[in-house]
Amino acid sequence: MKRESRKTIALLVLLFFVPLAVWGQKNIPLVLENESIRQSGPRSPWSNPTATLDGMTLTFTFASATTSEVIIINQSSAQTVYSHSFESSAQLSIDLSEVCSAGINYLIRLNVFGAWWNGEFTVEETLPAPAANGTIVEQDSVFYQLQGKNAIIVPAYIAKRNILDYPDTLVIPSQISYEGVWYDVTGIDPEAFRGWTSTSIILPNTIEYIDYLAFCLCENLEHFVLPESLVGIGNIGLGQFTLGTSVFAGCYSLRSVEIPEGIRAIPPSFFEECTSLDSIVLPSSITHIGKTAFSQCTSLTSIVIPEGVTILESGAFSVCTSLKTIELPKSITLMESGCFTGCSALETIVVPEGVEVIYSGLFRNCTSLSSVVLPESITSIKTYAFQNIPDSAHIYCEAKEPPALDKDAFNNYNCTIHVPYGCKETYQQAAIWSKFANIVEMDHGTDNGSSSDETGVSSIVLSEEAARYYDLQGRPVDGTQKGILIRNGKKVLVK
Repeated sequence: MKRESRKTIALLVLLFFVPLAVWGQKNIPLVLENESIRQSGPRSPWSNPTATLDGMTLTFTFASATTSEVIIINQSSAQTVYSHSFESSAQLSIDLSEVCSAGINYLIRLNVFGAWWNGEFTVEETLPAPAANGTIVEQDSVFYQLQGKNAIIVPAYIAKRNILDYPDTLVIPSQISYEGVWYDVTGIDPEAFRGWTSTSIILPNTIEYIDYLAFCLCENLEHFVLPESLVGIGNIGLGQFTLGTSVFAGCYSLRSVEIPEGIRAIPPSFFEECTSLDSIVLPSSITHIGKTAFSQCTSLTSIVIPEGVTILESGAFSVCTSLKTIELPKSITLMESGCFTGCSALETIVVPEGVEVIYSGLFRNCTSLSSVVLPESITSIKTYAFQNIPDSAHIYCEAKEPPALDKDAFNNYNCTIHVPYGCKETYQQAAIWSKFANIVEMDHGTDNGSSSDETGVSSIVLSEEAARYYDLQGRPVDGTQKGILIRNGKKVLVK
């Protein structure tokens, strides 16, 4: 074939396919308002900007990233319907659906590098109409239910379908398109991904809520990032919610979860039976941890509850069998029954001042417990609160008046009870407390709060007091922990 013939065929192919590439788009010519600005030096535009209209989306493209100002004027009424300055960008898009109407002529004024460009456009009379509310759309094995301008992720059974192929990595888009209309992906309905085998599910920063059981029993899911768009309102007793109950329950491979600042509550059973979850950082915005929120997280070894949390609901950390340390903030006022039941590795804990009741089963079956500090505010200790703690445990009770003690709060009386100086006899005569053989006084002396009793604890000091500290295993610590530590070769109780 001759070279000229090949050129002719190539040109015909190009002419045939180019219109397909811009089908549905309308190019809008832009004219420089003042031609003399081209000679104005460094403020001159590098090249002409371009504008295209695709449905109700107006897009500008520049030769390089730049700041710009856009003004849109209704030519019939001469009113400005849109005005905005944009940050430096090589491309920007504007959704005209809120400001423009079909069949009306509009004037664009675009400022780039100090030069004004003008253009005109008319929105088409026949624009795609949004689908009826409740319409189900499938994309990449995910089912979306359309509601207004939003798309909500729903479980397959809503569409009366089964999912046959679970992707290993699933990336949820921020928008989906259906019949020429774009919808924002804003929510995840109950059980939407229940039982999926994906190892990674990535959510867009448009998600406003995740409802109950959304990811439960996703047994292969390893890491998860909750988007910042969840706006930070928990669902426990706080009215509006963004996170439902049991969202990750039974995600046995889940090792880490990133929770954004702004989330105010960890809902009930949120991480229940996440047996591989070995660490988690809670945001400072948290005020509430729900019932069995971390129950049976058997790989969790330590956790810091942020200042501002006031309530731990029943069973919040129950049967966390590897949990050795938990740091409670001063803001805690209520720890409901069974919060730490079955935490068989838990060694020390300091109950914050302000807590008045040690509820039923709070430390039941904490078989490694070596020291517990109870504040002066404690007034009562309920049934099974300390059942099955070891004989070697030391209970430091700072209440001068013996708290009311249920008869089954302890099931052995061999642990050592430490009471305020001068209160030993009062405790020995109090109901139930009289059963303890080892009640000793904390002798507060004048030497920097030093004290001494039969346990080998030589002093009581305030947390963060300057000194070199070690834990009971001889490892250096910073002294901000609470409980029994080693300081200057002696055991001290850090409060």
